[in-house]
Amino acid sequence: LDNFRLEEERLAKSENREVRKLSEEQQRAIIEITTTKDKYFAVQGLAGTGKTFMLDYARQAYEQEGYTVKGACFTGKAAEGLEKDAKIPSTTIHSHLNKLEREAGNSNPKEDMQNKTNWNFEGLQKARNKEVWIIDEASLVDNNTMNNLLKAAQIKESKVVFVGDSKQLLPVGAGNAYANVVEKKQIGTVKIEDIRRQKNETLLESVKESVKGDIKQSFKLLDNRIQEESKPKKRIEK
Repeated sequence: LDNFRLEEERLAKSENREVRKLSEEQQRAIIEITTTKDKYFAVQGLAGTGKTFMLDYARQAYEQEGYTVKGACFTGKAAEGLEKDAKIPSTTIHSHLNKLEREAGNSNPKEDMQNKTNWNFEGLQKARNKEVWIIDEASLVDNNTMNNLLKAAQIKESKVVFVGDSKQLLPVGAGNAYANVVEKKQIGTVKIEDIRRQKNETLLESVKESVKGDIKQSFKLLDNRIQEESKPKKRIEK
């Protein structure tokens, strides 16, 4: 992975307009993702910071070094977004684990493949080519699913990059694996906090206050933008 340091030099010197659209935070995230020697790494990014946009460039850097980049997301919608916007072939995490179980020769067609909670990877082999798994919406992954992901990654000898926001929705299942490893600094983490989605300054400040947990201040900033309709029927019409 030391070869990825060339990417740092390329980004610094590039005259490519697309590359220059990356913020300094995004460029630093790409460099850290692609140069780390850690097997597991995390990108802790607030909503609207352009994590998927950044991942498109990380994918290109990995592919230039002969890696196969695969995406796995908690929801199908996120998988579609990762595939469309970052050009990373993606599925849901369940589909990813189901495929690995089939590859190991342990798939049971009678099982409910949508609601499985455990997978048998006995017989799974190391990947023929170098692989990187991008696990998006990582904050939604419960302890059990995370354990299965890491077990499979260890067998395949795949590098895993977890992408998410520990301040967003929590897992439905038991445990909060992503938030725990990030907040306790158990794995290397790069943070992206510059929100780029909101272009209006007032809306941006309101979002920042809500992220900090100050909902009262967030709504105060939006006072002159809020329209109130007390009658239920009128609200429905609007």
